[in-house]
Amino acid sequence: MLSAEQFSHEWVQQRDWDRYRHEKGSWFYVAIEEILHYAFKQYSEYLVLSTLDYPDYLKTDYWLKRRSEKLRAAGFRCQLCGQNSKALQVHHNNYERRGIERDEDLIVLCRSCHKHHHQHDKPKKKRRRKRDGGNG
Repeated sequence: MLSAEQFSHEWVQQRDWDRYRHEKGSWFYVAIEEILHYAFKQYSEYLVLSTLDYPDYLKTDYWLKRRSEKLRAAGFRCQLCGQNSKALQVHHNNYERRGIERDEDLIVLCRSCHKHHHQHDKPKKKRRRKRDGGNG
C-alpha cells in the first residue's frame, strides 16, 4: 500500500493529462473518479488486513513489505541496542493502525531486546505477605 504522498506523486506522474482533456472532456472529473476508486481499493484492503487474526496478518504481502521497509529504515540494526543480527524483529508499539502502520507504530528489535521489551509490558503481580501467627 502506498502512502498518501507516494500515491499522489506517482499517480500524478503516471497520468497523460492531455489525453484525458481531449478524449474524456474534463480531466478534473476523471481525476476525481480515479482518486475515489483508489481510495476505495485502499480502504477495502485495510478492512481485510485489520480483521485478520494476527498470525495470519504477519504472513500477508503487505506486512512482509512493510516489515522490510522498517528494517531498511533502521539500517538493519536493533533500535535499542544497535546490534545488527539476522534475527531482527519488527515490533508493533500499538495495534490501532494495523494494516496502515505509521513508522512510529513500529520498532526494530533484536531478539533479546524484544524479549526484554515484552517483560516490561506485562503487569506486575502483587506479592502476598505471609501472615504472622502472632498478635501483632
